[in-house]
Amino acid sequence: MAELSERLKKLTDRCARCTSRTKETQVAYERQHGPVQGPGELLQLLIRHPDFAWLHPLSGLMAVADEVLDPRREVTVAPEEAAVVRNQVERLLLSDEAFSPRYRDVLQ
Repeated sequence: MAELSERLKKLTDRCARCTSRTKETQVAYERQHGPVQGPGELLQLLIRHPDFAWLHPLSGLMAVADEVLDPRREVTVAPEEAAVVRNQVERLLLSDEAFSPRYRDVLQ
């Protein structure tokens, strides 16, 4: 159980690097549309603009993983629960046809 939770934590840490992916997507957006006028506009873009839509699945999984790994959580994480989240993150990063190629492009 502890090993599975640790592996899930490592995966979510890897996903957390997505902040730089958001920044790179923002830079690409600004090249085409002009500067983003502050954090409020960026949040709206992240939520609604198609250029940022590719990040939505990762954001959702990060929220779920954070909830599962929350040390204040009253119920202990079941191994099956951690495994489901870990598998979803791996599938998204490694084999999702819409997300994976874009993610790999941004990493390079």
